This record gives sequence, C-alpha cells and structure tokens, in this order.
Amino acid sequence: MKIILKSAILSLALTVLPVTGFAASDGSLYLKYCSDCHGKDGLGARAPALKKEGLLRTVGLDYFINSITLGRPTRGCPAHGGTIPDEEIKEIAVYIKGWQKEATLEAPERDVTPGRTAKGEDLFTLCGGCHGLEGEGAMGPPLLDPGFLASISDTDLRRTIMWGRPGTPMKGYLQGMGGLATLTEEEIDEIISYIRYRESKQ
Repeated sequence: MKIILKSAILSLALTVLPVTGFAASDGSLYLKYCSDCHGKDGLGARAPALKKEGLLRTVGLDYFINSITLGRPTRGCPAHGGTIPDEEIKEIAVYIKGWQKEATLEAPERDVTPGRTAKGEDLFTLCGGCHGLEGEGAMGPPLLDPGFLASISDTDLRRTIMWGRPGTPMKGYLQGMGGLATLTEEEIDEIISYIRYRESKQ
C-alpha cells in the first residue's frame, strides 16, 4: 500500500512540474513587478510577450534572472538588481520558465572568444535583414542591445541561431531548418564571436 501511494505521489509530482523541472511559485511577484509591461498572462502589453515557447525553449533560467537584474535600459525596462532581492528575482524567473511546455532545445555548451574576423563579419550580415544591418533592430529586436547581450549566454545565442525561435518568423540555420542559409556549428560560433566583439566595443 505504501509503495503504491509513493508511486502515485511521484506520478502526480511529475505531471505538475513543468518541463523545466522548476516548481513555479504563485506568480504574485511576477504580477507585482512585471505584469504591467509584459501582461498578467505573460502574453505582452507595453513590452514583448514572455510566454512564448520559442523564447522559453532557447534560453535558460539565468537569462531571465540576468534580464530582470540588468533590465533593458535602452528599451525602457529598468534594472531591478538592488531594488528586488536576489531570491525574489530568481522566483520570478522560475515562474516565467514554468510556462515552458516542451523541452529546451539542444546546443553545445561552451563560450567563444570575442573576435573580429572577415568571415564572422560577413556571416553577421545574415542577421541584418531582420535585426538591422548594424544589429540595431528592425523587424526583429536589436541584437547589440547591451542589456540583452549581458543577459544571454553564448550557449543560448548558439541555441537560438541553430534552431531559430519556434513559432516565430525566425528560422534556424542548421540543415533543414529553413533559414536563409545553412550554417555549420563552427560558422555559428564565428557569428557569436563577432557579436561579442561588437559588444566589447560599445
């Protein structure tokens, strides 16, 4: 009887926990600090939607922690580091990640060395059609926004370029993803290296 009960509890826990493995809070902190701009349901208002599988599947928990901490000052989102306790920032980030329904997309976990090469600069132009020739933003958000680059890891950038953002016009650049071109992992790292180089010059 005890074994059956334990199995039932484990089964229930697995169905309640989101795919991220984080048990979401009641969302009160999100409602207090984020909902005015991002919507009570995370679907956007004055600021972009956060409850998007394409976003949630391509970035890790740290992306949201860093984004809340550092904000996006150039886009009107204040930095909350120092005004919201770190544990509350993490709770908000966990709540947002709790919206994720499908598994995080795979990508090699490594950092690149920032650098400007002719190949990296040339490949970066593939991003220009949507994100602006200088990464300033166009149909897509700015890539060289300091807050964004300080928040996102090289692995999350790699994952996004490899797979795109499912459910959005952004296609991935791996074979068969339907992007403007097919890139190797090495070429994708060249782009990330160039982006980090541009970041260091801001």
